[in-house]
Amino acid sequence: MTTLRHQIVSASVLCTLVAGCTVGPNYKRPTAPAPPAFKETAPPAIPNGSWKQAQPSDQVLRGKWWEIYNDPQLNALQEKVAISNQTLKAATEQYFSARAAVQVARADYFPTLSAGPAISRQHLSANRPTAVPGAVG
Repeated sequence: MTTLRHQIVSASVLCTLVAGCTVGPNYKRPTAPAPPAFKETAPPAIPNGSWKQAQPSDQVLRGKWWEIYNDPQLNALQEKVAISNQTLKAATEQYFSARAAVQVARADYFPTLSAGPAISRQHLSANRPTAVPGAVG
């Protein structure tokens, strides 16, 4: 019985090894036509000729953009807003700080709960005396 089982296992291992060694057809990498170098196309023809190619200027600093209008009233308003924004930001931060302090103070009114890992084991001997000698009971 063991020889038959041994022969079956050997035959199945041999079949697996032979099947694993089969090789498919030789792989040939498909050829793809290389695209021409990228070149921007000319803008489409617009009837009124108002089309203009984009000219990004991201490297230019954006600082005080409103000064291009040469309006002293706008410049004055922007200066007021800049100061007011800083004052508003400081007031907002003071409010959040005060609110956090109130939350810390109110935390004392609530009970606390803590937990920690602990393991204890107690085993009472079966051979211990049931009564303490000399005790009055």
